[in-house]
Amino acid sequence: MDDIQKSFDHLTAKIPNWQEKYQEVIRNKVLSDQEIKHFITSNELTEQEVANSFSKLYEYVIEREKFLNHDNNRVAVGYQPKLVLNHHYVDVAYEPTLDLIEQQKAAELKNRIMTLHLPATLKNVDFSDIERTPERREILNAILDFVEGFAQAPETFHKGIYLYGTFGVGKTYLMASLANELSKRELSTLLVHFPTFAQKIKSAIKEDKVDVQISELNQAEILVIDDIGAENGSAWIRDEVLQPILTHRMQENLPTFFTSNLNMAELEHKLAHAARGQEELWPAKRVMERIRYLSKEIYLMGENRRESNN
Repeated sequence: MDDIQKSFDHLTAKIPNWQEKYQEVIRNKVLSDQEIKHFITSNELTEQEVANSFSKLYEYVIEREKFLNHDNNRVAVGYQPKLVLNHHYVDVAYEPTLDLIEQQKAAELKNRIMTLHLPATLKNVDFSDIERTPERREILNAILDFVEGFAQAPETFHKGIYLYGTFGVGKTYLMASLANELSKRELSTLLVHFPTFAQKIKSAIKEDKVDVQISELNQAEILVIDDIGAENGSAWIRDEVLQPILTHRMQENLPTFFTSNLNMAELEHKLAHAARGQEELWPAKRVMERIRYLSKEIYLMGENRRESNN
């Protein structure tokens, strides 16, 4: 390091007034810049005002060059410099680029889609990605009708959808596309895999966090209960978890969607036999009454796409 400094001192010693000459080069570079000249002229800046603001003019020239050269070693990556006038002093403002704005918009959309015990990749499912097959026509129309209706009149109650069909026909995928469409209208959706939620909430009893987890589903602006009926039968889950969630959402008229491998009649039968060795018709009917109030039953026909992709 000492050798480098000695070499530098030796070199500069041979150049008379090298600091002044270097500053003159910088000054000429800045003041001959066409953008700088236009800014000074259009704002009628005096020589003194230019002198007082020279460091900012220099900053602008340097940062603009870095921006144009895609140099990541700059003041603010994703922002481009802009000259502004602040009480007769020049300053440099940094405005987000179009690319950054688009990235921020995309992130905001994803943040409006929350997944609980489901892959985060579902946030990327766009309605335009959905295959338009004849058997999907009813559900696609129902999704569009809901999105448009709720976006225009969120204060009124809109029935959700109870989407049922065999394994792997794309029920969850379609609900994710619904969430994506809603996010574009600044609406938030929570998608929860109910069998996993039911399993996890049992362990939450020990930590006294059951109410907290139920509240998350209660308060969701739009809720999708995925794979209902696939959970292990439990009268406690039916009566102390599922029913309170549905009751709250029914009373508050909060949009609620379901996916299932069972139709509503089959789900009611399973719920009635949640208690081992006993048939409990009325608790099951109470739950189903709420599901029927909250949603419209639609059958999704199709092949198992999981198997066809293997």
